Amino acid sequence: MKPVHLVPPVLAIAIAALWLGSQQRSISALEEKSGHLRKRIETARHEAAGDGSHIGRKDAGAKTGKGIDWKQIAQKHNSMQSGNDVQGMRAMMEMQRALLAMTTDELLGQLDEIEALDIPKELKANLQGLILGVLAQKDPRLAVERFADQIGKVQGSMSWQLGSAFQQWALKDPASAVAWMDRRIAEGKFASTSLDGKNDERTQFERGLIGALLSTDPEAAGKRIAALPPEQGADILRYGMIFGTKPGSEKALANLIRQQMPEDQRNKVLAEAVGQLVHQGGFERVDKFFGEIAPSQEERDAVVADAFQNKIRNIRDKAKLAATLEESRAWALKHSPEQADRITGQALGSMHEFEAASELALKYHEQAGNDEVLVAFLSGEITRFHTEAATAMLDKISDEQKREELRKKLAEKR
Repeated sequence: MKPVHLVPPVLAIAIAALWLGSQQRSISALEEKSGHLRKRIETARHEAAGDGSHIGRKDAGAKTGKGIDWKQIAQKHNSMQSGNDVQGMRAMMEMQRALLAMTTDELLGQLDEIEALDIPKELKANLQGLILGVLAQKDPRLAVERFADQIGKVQGSMSWQLGSAFQQWALKDPASAVAWMDRRIAEGKFASTSLDGKNDERTQFERGLIGALLSTDPEAAGKRIAALPPEQGADILRYGMIFGTKPGSEKALANLIRQQMPEDQRNKVLAEAVGQLVHQGGFERVDKFFGEIAPSQEERDAVVADAFQNKIRNIRDKAKLAATLEESRAWALKHSPEQADRITGQALGSMHEFEAASELALKYHEQAGNDEVLVAFLSGEITRFHTEAATAMLDKISDEQKREELRKKLAEKR
């Protein structure tokens, strides 16, 4: 077995933080990563609090805020990202253990040391992000206030970490978090410079604050959504909010969407929010949410369609796709029997592999005995670059009017 396989979970924190610093991730993915990293940090903290037999003399000195050679860590940054330097990764592991053993004052001192380094700005932010992640676990309010002037100036993992730290603060002390946020807004720190009135940092921070308020003061959460531009409020609710909702707050979230979203957008926003849960526990997780919010049939249909698409969209293996589609269709038939054929076709029409998706669309078209699966499939984005092959499938549609409507739409895509 290679030595790298033997390092404890704390290494994953350092690697992930550096890696995320050079990547862009969707909000839902970042929220899931946040949970994973918090669990790993907690595990590592327990290790650091043990008998200390696994920590070298250099780490013992680090408990006083000394012993981390940030210049050396910076030099090993590239090899750490590539995963080719086992020795460098071990050094990162020891460094992370040392950080976990520090007090908040010592962590702030480490931030000052990094700030004084003559290294590229992006690399400096990545290294500070390593400390920010630990500091946020110890004192999220201090972490946010320490980096408050960087809001809007940093990107990647550091921006996400600040938003995550603020949510942790809001969960612990919502009143002080609300006061801080409102003060920053009044000072113009979250002002928008875009034509649509959005501010990405404000969206991220409001998402954390509203998610925290849902469990303590749903009325206040509603007022915050109502004060935002409608589309920004929709973005907060539909992207990642579900992963920051505390157990027991599901109905409050559903009611917030029902009350604050325009009538023609409610079901769509609810579907995009709840449908993401399929990535965090499969259809059983969505079923559990249904049990909490008592959805109408229209709401249920919308959520089922979104969850179905999320479940199969990125599957490339044909055998796995066929099996997952069968499972997904059975679930759709249970919740939305009248819309299951349309939902099946829409899900297949949202995929990337035309050959595999078209074969399955034809299979379920024949099995269903109606045109719903095929019409929905041929109406999907998947046909944009496969218009000829899609046009050849039109003769399978029995309804002449629908067939000709689709023919015109496919011709427009050419």
